[in-house]
Amino acid sequence: MKSNKIRTHIAAGALGAVAITGLFAVSSASAQPGDQTTQAAQGKGAFIKSLTPDQRACLKSNGVAKPDHKLTTEERAAAKANLESAATTCGVTLPARPAVAKLKDMRADIKALSADQKNCLKTNGITKPDHRLTKVERQAAHAALEAAAQTCGIALS
Repeated sequence: MKSNKIRTHIAAGALGAVAITGLFAVSSASAQPGDQTTQAAQGKGAFIKSLTPDQRACLKSNGVAKPDHKLTTEERAAAKANLESAATTCGVTLPARPAVAKLKDMRADIKALSADQKNCLKTNGITKPDHRLTKVERQAAHAALEAAAQTCGIALS
């Protein structure tokens, strides 16, 4: 069970690093003002592209820059705090991150399962994948999870 917690923390850290790195990726393309939440949902770098040149300059002058190395946990936390502070100063609304919220909800649901429910899922072949799943593999894993959850009497949200 301890190794699952470690893998979860590693995955969460990697997700955070990717998200912060994506926010810091400054594009040289000219920005087109628009709804930042909609822009952010359109793909990597879309948020930065949605900023005006003045907003980008303001963020840069407030210390927001693409990292030149892999960030440690402490550096990631400091970079996030700096980004939030600079965004407030510059009048930039940061995009919502629904995937992160969904992941947190999923973790809470998993933690809420009893030991018997977790064992039932494991007995029915549900394990954490050891690699990034393809779309087809994700669909198959989801179908297997739904079947196992029904067998174990677990309601999926």
